[in-house]
This record gives sequence, structure tokens and C-alpha cells, in this order.
Amino acid sequence: MRLKISKRLLCTAIGMVITAQLEAAGLKLDLYVDGEPAGKTEVLLSGKHLGSSDTSGSFWIDSIPSGRHSLKLDFGKELEPFTFTVAEDEAALITINTESESGRNVKSIQKMALSDVDENGFLFEVFQLEILASGAIQGTVSALEGEHPLRNVAVTVVGSGEQTVTDRYGNFELQLAPGIYQLQLEHPDYQATQLNALRVLSKINLALDVQLASADIFTGEGGNTLEEVQVLGRYLPGNPIEIERVSSSVVDSIDFTQIARFDDSTVSSALKRVVGVTLEEDRFPVVRGMKSRYQSTDFNGAFLPSTDPARRDLPLDIFPAGIMQELSLQKSASADVPSSATAGHISMRTKEAPQEGFFKASYSASRGDMHGDDILISGSEGDRDWLGMDDGTRELPDELGPTLGKLLRPDGAGYSDFTEEDIQKAARSIPHNAIESGEAKIDSSMSFSGGNSWDFTEQSFGFISAVRYANHWSNNTKQNTRYSIAQDKLDIDSIVETHDSNNVIDLSAMLNLEWNISDQHRLGLNNIVLRHTTNSAEISVHHAAPTGLKGALSESQIDEIKADLNLEKILYQNVDWIEEQLLSHQFWGEHSVSLSSSGGWMSHLGDIDLQWQLMDANSEYDRPNATQYAYRRSAGNSFQLDTSNFAQYNVWEKMKEDSFGNRLDITFPLEGLNWASLVFKAGLLDMQRDREGAYHYYQFKNAGSLPSEVRENPDPTEIYKPENIVGRPGVDGLNLSVGKLIAEDDVGFSGDSYIAEQDIDSAYGLVEVDAQESLKVNLGIRKEKYNFSAEQYAYTIEPLVEILDKERTSPSVSFTYLFNDQWQLRTAYAETVSWPEIYEVMPRVFSDVETLERYVGNPELKPADIDNVDIRLEWYPSESESITLAYFTKDMVNAIENRFAKSGDVFDYYTFDNAEKAEVSGWELDLRREFTLGRDQGHELFVQFNYADIHSEVETIGGSDLVPVLVKRGLQGQPEYVTNLQLGYDHIDSGQEVTLIFNRKGKELAIANPGLDDVPSDVYELPYNDLRLIYKKNFLNGLSLSASIDNLLDEERRMEYDDYGAPYLKYSSGRKFKLKASYNY
Repeated sequence: MRLKISKRLLCTAIGMVITAQLEAAGLKLDLYVDGEPAGKTEVLLSGKHLGSSDTSGSFWIDSIPSGRHSLKLDFGKELEPFTFTVAEDEAALITINTESESGRNVKSIQKMALSDVDENGFLFEVFQLEILASGAIQGTVSALEGEHPLRNVAVTVVGSGEQTVTDRYGNFELQLAPGIYQLQLEHPDYQATQLNALRVLSKINLALDVQLASADIFTGEGGNTLEEVQVLGRYLPGNPIEIERVSSSVVDSIDFTQIARFDDSTVSSALKRVVGVTLEEDRFPVVRGMKSRYQSTDFNGAFLPSTDPARRDLPLDIFPAGIMQELSLQKSASADVPSSATAGHISMRTKEAPQEGFFKASYSASRGDMHGDDILISGSEGDRDWLGMDDGTRELPDELGPTLGKLLRPDGAGYSDFTEEDIQKAARSIPHNAIESGEAKIDSSMSFSGGNSWDFTEQSFGFISAVRYANHWSNNTKQNTRYSIAQDKLDIDSIVETHDSNNVIDLSAMLNLEWNISDQHRLGLNNIVLRHTTNSAEISVHHAAPTGLKGALSESQIDEIKADLNLEKILYQNVDWIEEQLLSHQFWGEHSVSLSSSGGWMSHLGDIDLQWQLMDANSEYDRPNATQYAYRRSAGNSFQLDTSNFAQYNVWEKMKEDSFGNRLDITFPLEGLNWASLVFKAGLLDMQRDREGAYHYYQFKNAGSLPSEVRENPDPTEIYKPENIVGRPGVDGLNLSVGKLIAEDDVGFSGDSYIAEQDIDSAYGLVEVDAQESLKVNLGIRKEKYNFSAEQYAYTIEPLVEILDKERTSPSVSFTYLFNDQWQLRTAYAETVSWPEIYEVMPRVFSDVETLERYVGNPELKPADIDNVDIRLEWYPSESESITLAYFTKDMVNAIENRFAKSGDVFDYYTFDNAEKAEVSGWELDLRREFTLGRDQGHELFVQFNYADIHSEVETIGGSDLVPVLVKRGLQGQPEYVTNLQLGYDHIDSGQEVTLIFNRKGKELAIANPGLDDVPSDVYELPYNDLRLIYKKNFLNGLSLSASIDNLLDEERRMEYDDYGAPYLKYSSGRKFKLKASYNY
């Protein structure tokens, strides 16, 4: 049922007034700049001037009212307000450190009884110092030569004997009471070093980077003396839970420091470890059982066009994981993300320019069961195929130019417009593809990345760049068994056996530039090009079934049908070369402006942060000279070329989309409120997409006029020789057929070529409220206007027709309640919309070459409206442990769903329709934990586990176009459950890692029953287990080696008719073994 959320709740969610009590309380401040006492500082509390701190940066008062307060400090530069609460007879001890260069502030607060503090703000008893919250020193130790991390460096606190050692990454951590310390670092191969005057602040971490010189550098007398070094540390928030609490939405993120460990090469392989996420075709994410129409994706804040004309989403396997800094999936929509983020909003952020120069290179080689000498390879090859770039071998021949926009049919239509010589010349220019057997030895991948920054007085300029190339193969044999229903029993229709080989080449390059003008102003330019090329060859044999066989067939019966030469068989040879390219440029700026110094009401404003971006992107899809040849074998005869309708074709298909946009986001806090702190955000987004698609279809007819010995040749290039191609009908030989429509029918939405324009204008506003340090509220509203116009044509382009012009206003609200530092509860409600995509609306046939399904758009399609509720309970027992439990539900009106369109080809032709209603609900569990073992703490274990249980129900229209029926089913692509388990072991002393990754998804609706009496039940993909094993060895000089086994279990993938248990499709992918080397300098 549709959720009922009252307007009163949305309008009054942040209208909380918390009345301050007037009993006495205390306030103790310790203020620092770059870790040193701040000196005299003016203190304002809730708008009142209380006085100033002493020269050591300390301030104490024991007579402030209890309740909610806003603290504001001024020592040359105003800080943003710090809101806190203090109870009656309680003292708040607040520590603040500010960085002079960046202006960044780190704060902590601790509370204790007022009676424990004397009139100067000091604790009465020495032993009571122990109740002060500790801080931490976190350091990374590396070698001066080579800058590689150093393990087993002894780190000792001078004077106390407290000691620890660095781990395999050179990291260490010491929990210490507030105070000033000295650390001594010792390693047998390096010069001992002492760090002086390290100030530890309560509940704040001090981060250090230390380099040790080799002991060989120091020779002679004094060679083993202690070197004293002064280091400049960075103060960081000490509690990672506080960092997670900043998010006011339900968000799952990926730690990209673990990329090497999990051997992730693309974003898609990393994303599938997120709870509730599966992958379609190993490229496209499915979030909580909902496909692309219910998702949104941004890349560095920009929204990029799709590279596939038959899809709306971006294939995430074209994005290298190595260039990413952050990948997050926001599962509850807020006003600052697109209204289409029903299932989730995927946000990708590339790495920023580094402060210090680096260079990294890696290479991998793999071989598996899919390699060998039985690979199918197209006989057409260009000199640049290894780069995934056609060199012109497959381009549309110039001789075909005069035939574009023309109609030629073997019955003579259109032939009068050309001479026989011209037609013959055009027909003979068409290249044809043969399929050969070849060998694929290995898969290979290499990547390079690097960056640096340079300082110029107060400014700096930096860059980061990356290049990646990958070449890999897939090869398998699929068996597809298709049934119909006769007298309520299964009746075998056909058996299709397909041998499919694919060579995939990925090529990407990135260059990001950053100019830090000052602490308040930054400019940047992001550039990236991504290419994904698929070279596929496929041979399939369709075996007609004998009559009289009822029920599900056994394997022996299937083998008998395939071997029976008296049954009709059709052999298809398909060759496809598909190039996908995405090119993106983003010019951006970040600015911070202080208005509080202007006086008046503006003194309540904090620093205004302004972010803007200009976006320019284009995507291209090129499918040159896709070919299909059919050979038919009747009872007792040989296979002979068949040129009946749709049996043979040569297709040139192109799509180009240009995307332009700009966005502006403004954030500003409101100070001086006693009951809460407020942050306002507002933004504008304007996106325009212009797409052009061209489709040129050529056929040859009249193969029956050729001699049998010619038609029997399994090599099409031998059949389509110039001497077998004629230039006019009525003559023995192959005739060229071009186009499908006569000129008079090229009116309205007709033909296969198209032009489309799409505009999306968005505006949003939201407010984030932090009340009483225990409740956070995010209340927002987003307005989107969607306009879509298009033209579909065969020969003549007509003016574009407006198909959709709608707007939606989507409210959202979320609450986060913090029980304490470990427990918090999030709840969220949002209204979202799913706008119809180009291929879902235009009445053109779009083909999915991966699934072999064809889709025809529906111009009457309406946007889908969705109500979303999310609830998540989160527990953080420690810094290395977290457990979250979430529940979600989504109620949809006018849900967009696939619908069976034509009864001529079972499961082949689909259109799109609005379901009357649909529901999706489920729950998710996500946990992680780390263990340190051994007396010397030299062994580490970690466990990460997540599980999602998903349920959906859709009421949609099935049947055929002539006889529609109401059908109830689940969402296509929605698994019953998804679970992931990652286990890891590290031997710190030797730098060795072992990781085991397990993934399983439950039964998933793959093909929906169209609701026809002669079609069997729904087809489900059965549960599938995937297991990977990864071993890695890290060396001191920045080199690492790894070995992995993918698909260790090598389970057979199966689809079955749900009600009958009969197989529909089955195949195996095989195991893959990989070796990889990486070097980081």
C-alpha cells in the first residue's frame, strides 16, 4: 500500500524548541593553533561575551546556565560555532585545535562533575586525571630511501616504557592521556630517532609521518647516536564513529585502500561487495533487486551519458578502480541527489592531486578454462584490433553511400533509381565475416598512475593521471531448452546450443588538474576517456524437436534430439564488433566566503561554501558490420545458406550522445541559536542531452538460385563472392535488399534512425539540524522538470515531437538519533520518481546483443512515483567493529516494467508499460570485525559479512497486445537474497596476505511469464556460489606480488522453469588463475 506521511510531520520535523535550564554549570576551554597554545582568545557563549582565555589558551568559568549553548571564539579569525550541552552541576571540558594554514578545526568535549574541578578549572585530585578521555598518536614510518613503509619499528614513549611496533604498512598507534610526550623510534637497520614535544589532546588524534635514515648513512664515531627530529603533526578527529555520524542518510561506502587486497580492477567488481548489490552481465549494478531505472549515478558530481542505446545506466566495468578515491551508495534519497535515486545513488570520486609525487605500475596475466585452441574468432581483423579500435576494416563502404535513405527490394521496388552496375557495385562492396577457430593464450592487464604537486608561495598546482589497458577472453557453451504448454503439460519446442567467444578490450586514461589559489579558493579540471570494445563470435544450432514428447526432457533425450539428423536444424553464425566510448570534461571550483564580519544579521552566518561545475561529456556506440548468416538443414539434407526474412543481415549501427550541464551548490551554517545548529544547502542543476542514432540494415535474398554446392559452403565469404552477386531481380544470384519501409510510410515514428533531446532542470533546498548532540534532522525538497522530444525516421527527418513534459516535487526527511557513542538509529522517508528513458519511450526496436532480447518503446509511458522508507540501526563496538541492521520498503505507482509484446517469438520481443502498483521490501545485515593475534601481535584476521533479504510484487499487464491480462509477479532481476563473506589473514612480519571472498545470491526472476496460455511459467536463475582466493606478498621496496583463483567452485549456472523444474539455460564459465605484480615508487 502507498505510504501515508502527513504534511504536518514534514513541515514541523525541525520545529523543535528545547528550553534551556538555568542551573549553574561550568566550562573549561583548552585552545590550540597547530598544536601550540592559542594565546589570548575572545570567548562568546550564546551571543554573550564571557571574556578571554589566558596566554596558554585556557579559559574557565563556573557560572554558566545549564542547557544548550553555542560557543564562538575569536583570536584573529572567527571559528564556526561549536554547539554543546551541559547539565546542572556539570563541567564541560572542551579542546579545540585549529590549523593556521587550512583553517580546519578539530574539536572534542568531555563532561564531569562540577565538584571535581577547582576554582581555576583544574581537577582536585591527581588520580582524577585518569578520568580524562585519552587521545592518540597515529603515525606512519617509512624509509628515507625509497619511501617504502617500515615494519617492526619499536615506538617507545620516553619516560613511561609504553611501547608498540609498526605493522606491515608502517603504521602505529598509541592511546595516551592528554599531555606532552617524547617518542623514540628504533629499528636495527635504521638510525634511531626521537620525536620531541608531541602534544596529545583529549579525544583527538595526532597524525605523524616519519622517515628513518638507513644506519649505513651514519658511519664512524657517533654513528649510533640518537637523532632528534621535530615533526609537524596533523590533528584528526579521534573517533571514527563521529565521522560516520556526519552522514544524514543511509549510506554504504567502499574502502578503496582495500582495492589491492580484493584484487578489484573495476568499480563493478568492488561494488558487488556492498550489501544488497548484485551485477547484471557483470557490468550493471542491481541495488536491492531494482535495476537501472531506479538508480542514479554521478562521477565527480557530474551525470554522464550511457554508452549503450538500449540502456539508461552506465556500465561500471569501464571505470578502473585504481583511480577512485571514494565509492559510496546512498540508499535513502535526499534533496541533494537526483529524484530518480529510488534504489540508490552511486557516487564515484577520483583521487585528488597528491601532496607528494608518486608513480605506480602494475601488470597481470591470467589463464583459465576458457582459454585454449577452441576459441571462435572473426576472420575480419584490423591492425588496431588489439587496442579495441577499428582501423576502417569494418566501416560502411563508400559504395553504399548512395543507398542510404533508399529502399531496395528483390521484388524490384527502388531498383529503378539505380543502374544495374551501381547496385552490383554497392552490393559487392559489403564485407562479410567468416568464423574461424583460434587460440587465446592469456588475459593481460597493465596500468600506470602518477601525480605530483608544486607550491608557489601561498598557492599550489598539482595533477594526477592514470592509464589502463586490459585484454581478456570469455568462452563457453550454452544449452537453451525451450518449451511451450499443450494440454497443461510441457511440450518441447526447440533446443539451442550456442558456442560463444568474446574478446573484451578496455582502454582508459585520466588527467585531473588542481589549482589551490588559497585556503578559500580552488579550481580544477577533470578529464577522462573510457573505452570498452567487445569482439564476439557465436555459432548456435537450433534443433527442432519431434512431436509427442511431453514433460521435461532428460539429458539423454536432449542428446538424442541433437544427434537426430532427420530433424530440421538451423545453424547461425553471428559476428559483432562493438565499441563504446565515454569522454568527459569537468571544470569545477570551490570557494569559501566569510560574511559574519559584515555585522548586523549577517553576523549569524558562518562561512558560505560555494561549489560549481561545468560539465561536457559525450558517449559513442559503434557497431560496424554486425553480421548473421543462417544455414538450414532439412531432414536428410546438408546445411545450406538460408536468406529468408531476418535470417541474414549486415548491420551498421551508431549512437552518439552529447551531454552538457552545469550545477551550483551552496552551503552555509546559521549560528547563534541556543537549541540547535543549522546548516542550509541549496543547489541548481541543468542537464541537456542530445542523442542521434543511425541504423543501416542490409540483406541478401534469392540464395535458392545458387547451386547447392555453393550454398553448402560453411564459409560465408566464399558464398558472397562478386560472381554470385547480381544487380537486378529475376536473375540467378544474390540480390541486395535495403530498408524496410516505402517512402510513403516514413511518417511519424517510423524507421530505425532517430534524434532525441532531453532536458532536466533541478533545484533543491535542505536544512540539516543538529539538536542536543543526540538528534540530527535532514529536511529537504527537490523539484525536477523533465522534457523529452524525439523524431524517428527511415529516410526523411521531420520536426521533433514532444513526448513528455512533466515535473515533480519530491520531499525528503531523515532522522538520526544517537543513543551514545556506539549506538545510533536512522530513519528516512523520501518521494522519488523514475523518468522514462529514450529506448523505453520511442517505438523503435532496440536490441540487447548480450541477452538477444528486443525492446519496442511505448510513447504512452508515464513516470513512476515511489514512496521510500528506510530504517537502520547501527552499532560500533570499537574502531574495527560495526554491525548494522536495516529495513526498507518502497511503494510504487505506475512502476515501469517490461511486458511481453509479440507471441511470435517466445520471450524475444518486449515493450514497456506502467504497472498499476508494485512493492519492494527487505532487510539487510552488515558486519565487520578485525582481530590481532599472537604475543607479538604479528597476526591479523578480519571478517566482513553482509546479507540482504528482498521481496517484491508487481501487478502488471501481461498477455499479448491483442489479449492483455493482469499478471502478479516479482521484479525481474530481483534475487531472493544476496550474501557476501570476506575472510582475511595477514602475517605482519613477512608481509603476506590471504583473502577468501564468497558471494551467493538466491533464486532470481530472469524471464517473466507473459501470461499466455501456451507459454510455461516464469524462468528463474538458480542460486549460484562464487568463491575467490587471493594471495599477496608485500616487499620492502614497494613491490608486491599476488596470485588469485577466480570461480574456484566452478559451479554450473542454471535457469529453470519455476513450476516444472525443467532446465531453460545452463553453462559454465570455468576457473581463472591470475598472477599480478605492482610497484609503487
